[in-house]
Amino acid sequence: LVSTTSTNYTHGVTAGCGFTDAGILLATRNNQPPLNISRMGADGNIVDIRKAGTAVGSISVTTTATAYNTSSDYRLKEDYQPIENPTERLAQLQPRNFAWKCNGERTDGFIAHEVQEIVPQAVTGEKDGEEMQSIDHSKLVPLLTAALQEALLRIALLEEAIHA
Repeated sequence: LVSTTSTNYTHGVTAGCGFTDAGILLATRNNQPPLNISRMGADGNIVDIRKAGTAVGSISVTTTATAYNTSSDYRLKEDYQPIENPTERLAQLQPRNFAWKCNGERTDGFIAHEVQEIVPQAVTGEKDGEEMQSIDHSKLVPLLTAALQEALLRIALLEEAIHA
């Protein structure tokens, strides 16, 4: 490890950087960000994310914003189909207010395994698996949009019926 000053519960590093035996890069620093990435000059990608050499995402920056990007180019897709039963599926989601065990802080959100039953691509990991599950909330946006469009169409049809 480089610049290691003492140990703690994060793979033995409280300040410094290094690699685990499995090749995982660790960076830890007290009271400051352990990683600082800066793009000089033009707006664009600051991080490219690849899976087996193929681009699957990026983090890009402008002078005033950061974007977390997932592959979405039409050239990567085929067999387009409408989202089926968006309003019904949306109604199955169970947003909750809960307290985090680590600090008691209350927040609004979802329980990962409950979301996984409705929008599986939004959840990483398995219920009661070795690693904690996580949610990519952006994967809920297409369902929310389709359900809203369906609701707006119903409202428009009702308004037409009232004015007819």
